[in-house]
Amino acid sequence: MTKRILFLPSAVLIALVTLTTLSACTRVLVHSRDREMEPMTKLFNESVEEAYKAARSSVVRLGYKIHREDESQRTIETGWIPTKASSHYVDLFDRKDFGTVGAYYQIQLKVTERSSRAEVEVSAPVRSVVGRIKSNHTEERKILKKIADLLRKEDFEMTNVGVDE
Repeated sequence: MTKRILFLPSAVLIALVTLTTLSACTRVLVHSRDREMEPMTKLFNESVEEAYKAARSSVVRLGYKIHREDESQRTIETGWIPTKASSHYVDLFDRKDFGTVGAYYQIQLKVTERSSRAEVEVSAPVRSVVGRIKSNHTEERKILKKIADLLRKEDFEMTNVGVDE
């Protein structure tokens, strides 16, 4: 009889602890936030329309899926992509930690006219629960480089000063 009296409270206690533990794991404690990143810009000697076509083509060629596009505003936004060790980092104790896990980024691209030249602005905002995440600008550089490759004329002049396109 005493064994049964001791067993019943122990079983109830174990059941309560188990239920409490399981229910605590299913509650949402932290929500992600979208964080803007510093954009990278580059000026091209082409028209705004040509630069926008090249920008759109470069985004597609680099494997991004276009989620939203506004041709009148000349803006492109991709879907959310998991961060890579080379794309974003966490600023941790004044050191760059490139092991970001569980964060997502998207590419936002805008083409505007500036001094009769096309200015392309690319940024990679992030959605994360981590607060100190920053862009390494590798994805933005890839896109700007691809745009420059697509806009390069077939006949260009190379000198000791540089390339005259």
